[in-house]
Amino acid sequence: MSANALNSSYYGVALRAMSTPESDKRRTVNINEKIAEELNRIANQEGKTLYSLINEIAVIGIDAYRRGFPLKDAVETRVFLDRVKRSRMILVNQDLWYTASGIAYRKDRDGWLNKAYEKAKWYGRLLSEESSDDSFIESLRKMLYNLFWDCNEVQIRKNSEDTFDLRVFFIPEMPLQHASVVLRMVEGLLNSSGYAILRHTAEQGYLTILFKRVPLPDMQQ
Repeated sequence: MSANALNSSYYGVALRAMSTPESDKRRTVNINEKIAEELNRIANQEGKTLYSLINEIAVIGIDAYRRGFPLKDAVETRVFLDRVKRSRMILVNQDLWYTASGIAYRKDRDGWLNKAYEKAKWYGRLLSEESSDDSFIESLRKMLYNLFWDCNEVQIRKNSEDTFDLRVFFIPEMPLQHASVVLRMVEGLLNSSGYAILRHTAEQGYLTILFKRVPLPDMQQ
């Protein structure tokens, strides 16, 4: 492994092409100096050479690409899962969840929906840190898609009158009462982040919401 400064901003790092018969061949990759210094720090902390660390990162990146998703998405998903785990969320079988949620819904509809709303308001703190509508919308889209694994697609469109259209497509067999629970949870997420629902539709496997930003003191439960 060799690392020589090409100028004040970049390093040239030589990488051996291990998978080819010409095992002595190397490729030089230019890396920003600050990134190279951070990689050096991580390599020393992990007890590895800079060469082996960069190759390890490259292999992981290639594997992610071949599986059909960018490495950036994999990192963001892991960070998100760590957050929800610390928030006391657990993974549960889909049929079991639908059954348990249905029992709670039929036994105490209002109580169950209000509990879903209050819990979602707490999780909405993860979104309330976003400073702009665009960053909030993107975070909301990712949260809904990652949080509800029975969700197939999330569409959010900004309208000219500063309102937003949200459409969430779930699996067809999702019970109607579960759509009502999800609607209440989304309302909690939006309310805790300074948005209010103007109109909504909840159907089996489908959810549409029209919402807009409002001053937080004006939020009503």
